[in-house]
Amino acid sequence: MSAICGLVNRIERKPLDAEIVKMTEPFAGYHIDRESFVCSGRSYFYCAHQHVTPEAEREVLPLEDDEILFTADAVLDNREELIAELKVNADTPDGELIYRAYKKWGEASVKKLLGVFSYAIYDKLRDCFLLYTDHTGSRSIHYCVTEARIMFSTLAKPILNLLEGSKERFNERWLSFCESIINPDMYFYPGDSAFEGICLLEPGHYVRVADGRVEKICYWNPMSERKQLPKMTDEEYRRLFLETFEQCVSSVLRSSGETGITLSSGLDSSAVACMAAPILERRGKKLYSYTSVPLPDFPIAKNAYLRADESHGPRQIAARYRNVEPEFVSCEERSLFGQIPKMVELLEVPCKSFANLLWMNTIYEKAVAKNCRLVIKGQYGNSTISYGAVLSLLCQKLQTGHPYLALQELKSFMRTRGVGKRQVVHAIRSELAGKFVKREAIRKNSFLRRDLIKKYRVDAHLQKSIRTGGGSLMDTVSQHRKFVYSMEILQHLGLFDTKLGLIHGMIVRDPTKDKRMIELCMMLPPECFVHNGVERRMVREYMKGIVPEEIRQDVNHRGEQSADIVFRANKEWAEHREEFCRCLEHPRIRKYLDEERLHQLSLKIGEKAELKDKESVQTVIALWSFGAFLKIFEKA
Repeated sequence: MSAICGLVNRIERKPLDAEIVKMTEPFAGYHIDRESFVCSGRSYFYCAHQHVTPEAEREVLPLEDDEILFTADAVLDNREELIAELKVNADTPDGELIYRAYKKWGEASVKKLLGVFSYAIYDKLRDCFLLYTDHTGSRSIHYCVTEARIMFSTLAKPILNLLEGSKERFNERWLSFCESIINPDMYFYPGDSAFEGICLLEPGHYVRVADGRVEKICYWNPMSERKQLPKMTDEEYRRLFLETFEQCVSSVLRSSGETGITLSSGLDSSAVACMAAPILERRGKKLYSYTSVPLPDFPIAKNAYLRADESHGPRQIAARYRNVEPEFVSCEERSLFGQIPKMVELLEVPCKSFANLLWMNTIYEKAVAKNCRLVIKGQYGNSTISYGAVLSLLCQKLQTGHPYLALQELKSFMRTRGVGKRQVVHAIRSELAGKFVKREAIRKNSFLRRDLIKKYRVDAHLQKSIRTGGGSLMDTVSQHRKFVYSMEILQHLGLFDTKLGLIHGMIVRDPTKDKRMIELCMMLPPECFVHNGVERRMVREYMKGIVPEEIRQDVNHRGEQSADIVFRANKEWAEHREEFCRCLEHPRIRKYLDEERLHQLSLKIGEKAELKDKESVQTVIALWSFGAFLKIFEKA
């Protein structure tokens, strides 16, 4: 696995030394094991290697022959299959396998690959440049095509350094949508980046630049290429799910060091841990689990549903699987607000999820200290392995003309969970109201300037996203499929996984967003997700005997992520309050955000010794990270 960058001059000249330095300098801030490059004719390709797999230390990248120049950032999951078809040695590195695949099968060779990757090819004979990313965009890659040159990079900064003469550095549309809401969502137009003229390659796509044209080609989209399963018994569906899930987990457990996991008491990470532990045990390996817990002095309130401390689940898993070694992380020595400027600089986005980044960074540091070059997780599991709400099943059965089955499933759920008609009606009304939210409600917490809202039709776009997107308690068939394969969410997750891996010197993998699992969830009937009153059924029933009963059958509790965030923020708020208020007053932030609303917030917060709730903390984080982003990346 690596970080890559490069350029191809479209004019007849060799890349200048100054251009090369500008491209490679930004990688100095990340955890790189070694660097290598090739400067050939009009082209310069670079690779910053990280030795996260057994073969990576022997990887020779970039590669050049008489026909092509090639570099890659890749960890492949179907090595054995490729090695057999290409007739090469069993220890051939991943990048070389992709190189040989292209030499044998051409542009379509990407369809032979399985894993996480981004790679670039300059085909000298065709004068053609190609740039690829994997099916789920898990290794994000930026690119920019101008009249003078083609540029690509894992990081945005190498390309920015070559665009210093451009009139505008920031992508106003991207920033407007990013700041239109305070929740962590950032990507609303796949392919957009925070910087003008720089694109992020969408999951399942590649770019071809040839004959004066720039083409973006989709090679995988499960929404349009949905396969069909033959009708099966429920036991056959169960076996298919478990076989697929085991393949997805097993294939990512390839590392030059140890394996860590971010583990809560939720179904998704628990399912991944319980599938990974016995596989690693058979290999004589441990699974190091890391769980975020509240500060020791945080007063945990008794709550009938939400649990602030999620240490009980990992303890149960460790008791069942003896090679799981748990650690509980409270981040006592870490500053919530103090990390904002540094992380914004390294992540290259005005990220709004610092509450989670606080414990994620701490966990990754602890994992690397134990020689974990691979950290796994189950973040995408809500969309795949643990999807399933009874109201969604009700909606989908009615939509497909099965009202009797819909009624029977609803009755089973009400009987199993002890839910009454009034509660069901209330839930349906709430879900419908949420789907048809008014524009005034969207604007309520937005600080975006009104002229930008109007210019980019932000309200209308967000309304449409809420109405047609999935992930609610009441998804239609199409909404369910959009939730299983959300290009916007995948692009968001891929960017963070890629850059956090570069920061800490390891790779982050999520088996729940594996191409194979996404395809399977597109094909399974609704009853696999909800049946006989059991929601999130594939983990709750299909994984019986694998996930501990206390986790699998617990329908009355849910973990509260970063439950102590308000308590934690107020411990250091007095120290940072004035700095935040100064950030709000700066002209650069008022170019995008409403001046009067910022002024009122500054006055309100300036009078308060404490932040009152999670929304207040999230607002401070979102606005402060945005101000830090503009300051760091504006032109000198």
